[in-house]
Amino acid sequence: MKASKKEEKTSISQDFKHLEEIITQLSGEQEDLESSISLFKEGVAIVKRLKEQLKKVKLEIEEISEELEVESSEKI
Repeated sequence: MKASKKEEKTSISQDFKHLEEIITQLSGEQEDLESSISLFKEGVAIVKRLKEQLKKVKLEIEEISEELEVESSEKI
């Protein structure tokens, strides 16, 4: 099932917020190397997910732009 635009936006926003939290944690003092590595892996997974989501958004914007161009040329 395809996620709604609102769910995608929320998901992207939540992922960016979570990534910020991870960066803050990694920038601070860590108790051990294992937790740092775990946070880093989690951050990488979020970045990959965000990259895919942003790619989908970009394609959607391109499709909308193309539709607008076609509509504009048809009116001429």
